[in-house]
Amino acid sequence: TGQRPPSVTMGLFKLGVPILGICYGMQIMADQLGGAVERSSVHEFGFAKIKPHNHSPLLEDLADKVDIQHGSQLDVWMSHGDRVTEIPPKFKIMASSNSCPIVGMFDVNRRFYGLQFHPEVTHTRQGAAILERFVIKICGCSKIWTPTKITQDLIAKVRQKVGADNVLLGLSGGVDSSVVAAVLKLYAPMPRIFF
Repeated sequence: TGQRPPSVTMGLFKLGVPILGICYGMQIMADQLGGAVERSSVHEFGFAKIKPHNHSPLLEDLADKVDIQHGSQLDVWMSHGDRVTEIPPKFKIMASSNSCPIVGMFDVNRRFYGLQFHPEVTHTRQGAAILERFVIKICGCSKIWTPTKITQDLIAKVRQKVGADNVLLGLSGGVDSSVVAAVLKLYAPMPRIFF
């Protein structure tokens, strides 16, 4: 129809914060920062093997397979019909595959990273390591958000707020209200809970 696909405000790229664009997010980043995106003749949906390039902080030393001829490879999950055909100025290619020459791109100075594949799904074997690297190494976050710490904080907040009062909970059966019900039942100091 000739309509332009959704984009983001250019102000996002001027905030001075790390950015990780995944799939369409990488395509938006490439398009809006001076690269190019085109419809691909090969639509990928499923497993793919990619080869890391240029020692990016995001993928460096990660591998699912290493051999002398082809170097390191990562097993990832793809789901796209368009692809980046030209990276923006100041970016480097981070990874490629046989059917997609630009599977990842990065600008280490601005801490901008783009991945055509999906690290957030279990099918990408090193996905959790990639996301952890982005959050810890690139964004500089510390690991204070462990499940134990979150649970302890939640219990303390419930005990502080509830005290000896009664609690009225509208339990829908969804995840959120079910978790609240379980926490209240287990950790509130003997309130009467009405469901």
